[in-house]
Amino acid sequence: MADALASTPTAGSSSSPVELVQRALSANQALQYELTKRAEQLQAEIREADRLLESPFRAEATKRSEFAARITAQSFNPKQLEALKNAIKSENQRLQACNTQAGNQRVIDIDRNIEGVNWSVVAERVSDAGNDKFTADQCRIKWVGDRHPKFNRSEWKAPETQKLSAFVEAAMSSTERLSWVEITQKLGTNRTVVDVLNRGCIRQRHQWDSQSDEQLLQAVDKYGVNNWTIVAREVSKYATPTQCQNRYNKSLDPNIKRGAWTGVEDEKLKKAVAAFGSAWVRVSEYVPGRTNDQCHERWTWHQNSNTSKNVWVDEEDKMLLELVNSNGRQWKSISEKIGNGKTGPSVSLHILYCPALKL
Repeated sequence: MADALASTPTAGSSSSPVELVQRALSANQALQYELTKRAEQLQAEIREADRLLESPFRAEATKRSEFAARITAQSFNPKQLEALKNAIKSENQRLQACNTQAGNQRVIDIDRNIEGVNWSVVAERVSDAGNDKFTADQCRIKWVGDRHPKFNRSEWKAPETQKLSAFVEAAMSSTERLSWVEITQKLGTNRTVVDVLNRGCIRQRHQWDSQSDEQLLQAVDKYGVNNWTIVAREVSKYATPTQCQNRYNKSLDPNIKRGAWTGVEDEKLKKAVAAFGSAWVRVSEYVPGRTNDQCHERWTWHQNSNTSKNVWVDEEDKMLLELVNSNGRQWKSISEKIGNGKTGPSVSLHILYCPALKL
């Protein structure tokens, strides 16, 4: 290829125009030949890579991955919900422009229309709003079944709640199984079925004690940390999967670190907050051994470390130790006696993060 290009005459050559054209054609043909050879070489490399990737399990593994993606619940954060709303609006604006260009006078409701929406495009825009990838079906189901403007998302008022309670009581007296779809329709306030279910279903809240903590640890040891529905069944009929997950991740996980933070942890926390802001669950993933609550408390303490409530002198430390020894861990009462802007939370954080204080 280099030889072909080198044979091309330079500006100022004494060759005739015909010779120049012939040389240019020859150089072009040589370049095309080299490009064709390179394309064939790349195609051969691709075929070899495909051959190496071939496996008798590949098709089944692909099917399993697709199935798992369909049945795994994937939540939308506020930023992704806003992206979903904007993507729907943008799609409807595109449809309206196409109608206008085609001479169709039908007006499309930019915020409510779902007919003709390209959900694959919507999914791409929602996925671009964060690190999670969403499918077209996930976005369609989320919008049509939960986030569409037709649904009432306002706070529940007393009359509406009383009306719901009356419907639930009437249904329970006449049948053993409630139909929340029918109750939602009777209520007639444009709530989603899930919203009505959550509001109308009275559940006894599970209370944690040492016995249920032990049952939770045994269930996690048996089923792992990705099967919270099954784990909850092992703990109590009143325990929910979310309760079990939070209890384990925030209190019982043996990998949780307690006590003073190290400089390395503070640096990781600083970088994580710079990347994820106040999304403390995501922040905690980059500070191993610390929970999202610990990260939140530590960051808040750092942010307020120069205020009077978090600046401690030796006399205040001495008074704090005396008050704790005499009054116990009554942080609010202790903070009032110390004064100088101290609060209950600032006193408890000072005890937690100051290694010099030995209780």
